[in-house]
Formats: sequence, C-alpha cells, structure tokens
Amino acid sequence: MKKERYFSLYILFIALIVIVYSRSYAEVYRYVDENGVWHFSNVPIPGSKYELFSPKNKIQDVSTSLGTPTIKEVLAAQIALESLGYNPGKLDGICGKKTQEALERYQKDKGLKVTGRLDKQTKLRLKPVTNEKDVEKKPNIPLSTTYIAEYDISLESVERPDKPKKRYGDTKIDRIQESGESMYQFEDEMLKISWRVGPKGIAFALINKTNYSIRIIWDEAAFVDENELSHRVMHSGVKYIDRNNPQPPTVVVRKGKITDVIAPTDYVNWENFRSIRVSGHWEKLPLLPTSENGDSPYVLESKVRPYIGKTIQILLPLKIEDVVNDYLFTFRINNVDVTPKDSSRSDE
Repeated sequence: MKKERYFSLYILFIALIVIVYSRSYAEVYRYVDENGVWHFSNVPIPGSKYELFSPKNKIQDVSTSLGTPTIKEVLAAQIALESLGYNPGKLDGICGKKTQEALERYQKDKGLKVTGRLDKQTKLRLKPVTNEKDVEKKPNIPLSTTYIAEYDISLESVERPDKPKKRYGDTKIDRIQESGESMYQFEDEMLKISWRVGPKGIAFALINKTNYSIRIIWDEAAFVDENELSHRVMHSGVKYIDRNNPQPPTVVVRKGKITDVIAPTDYVNWENFRSIRVSGHWEKLPLLPTSENGDSPYVLESKVRPYIGKTIQILLPLKIEDVVNDYLFTFRINNVDVTPKDSSRSDE
C-alpha cells in the first residue's frame, strides 16, 4: 500500500516537472506593434508581423532580432541620405526630426511607403549607397549613453469664469523668450501670468494688475495629468510632511508679483540620507518620461511617443475682491525629440 502511494507521488512529481519545463521552453509568438513596442503572446496576433520565439532566447538583442535599427544602422542611413542630397541633420545615429523628414522625402521620391522610419525596405535601398568605412570613421558615437526627451509644450487655452469680458477684459496668449528659455504668457485685465511647463516641473510668475490683493487658493488648485486624472498640488515653501494638510493662500499684493513652483503631491517622494547633518529632502518625480540609459534611443522613444497630442491642465483658483475665480490652463504636448544628453549641460 505504501509502495503504491510513493509511486503515485513520484509520478505526480515527474508530471509537474514536465509541465514546468514545457511551459518554460514552449515557443510563443513575438511581434512589434505600430509604435515599435515588442510583445509576447501564446497565439498569433491577427494583422501583425510576428515570429516564433523561445523564452530561452530572450537575451538576444531586441533591436536586432525585431528589425529595430541600431545606432550604427541609423548612422549609415544618415550618411547615405546626406550623400544623396537629403539633409538628415546631425550625423549622430539618432533618428530625430530632421532624419525622419529626410527619410520621408527619400521614401516619397523612391516610391516606397512613406513612414519616416528606417524600415526594412528603406534600409535595403540605402545600403548600396553607404560606405562602411565612413560609418567606422565616426568616433563621436558612444556605445552607451543617456538619452533625454525634449518636449514641445504650448499653452493651448485658458478657461475663466462665465461672462468674463465685462470684468476681466479680453485675453491674450503669447510665446515669449526669457533668459534664453521659451515660455507662454497669458494676460487679461486682472493679471499677467507666465508659465514654464516641462517634464520635470511647472513654474510660473504672476503679476497682479489690479488695485486689490489676489489670493491663490492652494487647497482648491489641481494638476490634471495626460490621462485626465486630477491631483492635489503643493508649491515651494510647503514642507513634505505638510503636503496633504491645508495650505494657506499665497497673497499677491496690488500691482505686485510672485514666482512659484507647482508639483502634484503624489509625484513627490522623500529622499533619506544617512548623514548626521542632513536628514533628507523631498524629491519631485518627473511629470513625463525624461531619460533612459542604454545604447539605443528607441526604448525612450516608445515611452514618449504616446504622449504626443495629449494635454495636461492646471487649475488655479484666484480670489479677487472676495470672489473665487477658477482659471484653467490647458497645455498641449505638440512633439517630443529624443536626443543624446549633452554632458556639458546640467540637469534642470
């Protein structure tokens, strides 16, 4: 009786090993979506380009196995495009805006599908033009570097209280340059406010044009992210421990000016230090993807591409003459460029 029981347990154990082994090494389907992001599936995906793939081979170079161009391949294409008169911009191995535009012009002229990407057909057409020695001569292309995302974000619209013209006058939105940086400025009869919105934070300068004090009601202010989710905000001067407590209003005296920085409270973390003198400080998480380490920019490109065309909003309640006026500022992400980080430029 005992022998039969042990034999049954032995058979069950062997069966479990076989199941685990077969699942670990079973072939699955690997495919790339329209944004260049790769996925795995147990079944073929209709309408997609897929290939059989074994999990034991996952250590393969993804960009090579899936046809995503490497830095060397992009550099070769840039050299070829330049020699043919299609200006690809800087020869850096990065498929930036100018390179994409050059690819589009070349694809159009050659009757290829116009994608602006270095796809298989375009690569094959350009290959005979490329001199491998020219590619090898480029010494400034690092094997591994940090890539950063540079966002083009504009102030699209500003919503104010109903029937505002009688009291607040007409509005004006301008793009201005200040200290070498591009900013957006909104103005009406009550105030003038300049915004600098980027992936790492939100800063503004507000001028009170009235003869009355303006109060910023922080407890009613909000940041609305690209998925239309609303977040409570904090501003400079607020302690990390007080981020979820009531915040007193900021007073802008008549004809006065203030500058401030806004951060969603759930985008702020406390960074501890093991030091006798310094206990720690609060650190802002980026509002949008900002950088990626590696030998290919395509990982970061796949992260930032879905943000293009989306909007973020800032609700700023302003109390003027005992009346709270909700100003809703809408910013649109027009484009994102992925470029190698300039080592001479400090992180902002």
